[in-house]
Amino acid sequence: MVVVVVVVEVVVVVVVVVVVVVVVVVVVVVVVVVVVGVVVVVVVVVVVVVVVVVRVFVVGVLVVI
Repeated sequence: MVVVVVVVEVVVVVVVVVVVVVVVVVVVVVVVVVVVGVVVVVVVVVVVVVVVVVRVFVVGVLVVI
């Protein structure tokens, strides 16, 4: 009887540890995906702004010339 109780407790502890590890991994993956998404959006916005500024500058220089 004692052996059965110990085995059940060990199984419960293992299941809880596995669930906690899975939840932590999922949270880390979601955070990484969100951070990468934000970085990609920032890079795209910066590139678009730089391209627009360069084009406006080039057009302005050509108009002055």
